[in-house]
Amino acid sequence: MMVEYWQRLFHEKRYLAVRNTNPKYTTLASAFGIKSIYCDNEEELPEKMKDFLFNDPDKPVLFHVRVERTPCLPLVAPGQRLENMILEDA
Repeated sequence: MMVEYWQRLFHEKRYLAVRNTNPKYTTLASAFGIKSIYCDNEEELPEKMKDFLFNDPDKPVLFHVRVERTPCLPLVAPGQRLENMILEDA
């Protein structure tokens, strides 16, 4: 999201390589015989995190956590001083 945010703010919305389609990581893990865990909500995160960290300590485990797209703040625009830091989404 950081690169997309910079392209929106400083490069007249000329987006490049920011809206990529990711593979289904759980399917990819399965193809390699790797256990995978998927989490897309905050309520289940603690339980799934415990599963990821402790239930199979001697095996590879893929943990796919879907997160909300948010701007990467604070940031300093190109050529600007630290005093002009952007602290909030415009």
